[in-house]
Amino acid sequence: MASELIETVILALSMVFLLTTGAILVIKGQNKNDKAQIWLGVSFFSLLILYIVWGLGLFERYYTVYIIQLFVFIAATFFGKAAFYQNRKSAFPYIMIGTILVGLIQVIQKVFEHHGIFPDFFAQDYYIHIDNLLSILWTAIPFGWMAHAARKARKDLKTQDVEPWILRRLTLIEISAVVEIFVSVPDLIKHAIDVNWDQSMWYLQIAIITTFTVINFFAWAMPSWFKELLNKGKKEKTVAQIESEDETKMSEDAIMQELMEVYQT
Repeated sequence: MASELIETVILALSMVFLLTTGAILVIKGQNKNDKAQIWLGVSFFSLLILYIVWGLGLFERYYTVYIIQLFVFIAATFFGKAAFYQNRKSAFPYIMIGTILVGLIQVIQKVFEHHGIFPDFFAQDYYIHIDNLLSILWTAIPFGWMAHAARKARKDLKTQDVEPWILRRLTLIEISAVVEIFVSVPDLIKHAIDVNWDQSMWYLQIAIITTFTVINFFAWAMPSWFKELLNKGKKEKTVAQIESEDETKMSEDAIMQELMEVYQT
């Protein structure tokens, strides 16, 4: 009974973090006409709906969860494009095609399973492993790309005159994206190992979901005390250094302006 209460409280807090972060992103995005933050906010709202539907079992047709998840991943991919590659050439078309293609495979096979189409295939022991591997691949496509883009952006910005917290926000985005990739791994372990680890894997999955939501809350809500904490170790510049940087800053800012806009709000 106590463990169930703890699970409920943790998941409820995760939902609050998602709702808060999504609202902050959408409001900031609308105020600044920032498509990147709006798309990420929409992704978080969709993820919130996904967790509610999945956790409470609100729909008899389980494939509904996969349809919502497809929308989450599409919105996350649009965020990656708008935040890191606005008006720039990137792998965005391939990432979007891969995300939609694997997502449709997942949705279709769940529809078939629900309606009893190809029952012999879905009854095979290996089917659950295929399903879990597809889920991991599906998550890895958009969020792996997001992690890569955040890492690349952080390396590019290291040469610029930016606050340390901006670079560390990118680190948080990268970490949260990697964490999200592993959300389906507990299901794979649970079915791949002939051990009764159902409860342990469920706890691990809750821990992954909670970690993802908390990291994103701090990355985007960015309370003032947390921003100050991330800025610790910042070195004060001398007058000579400031004057020297001012001579080259305009050309550097022109190059990095679009990339930095989303990180400074």
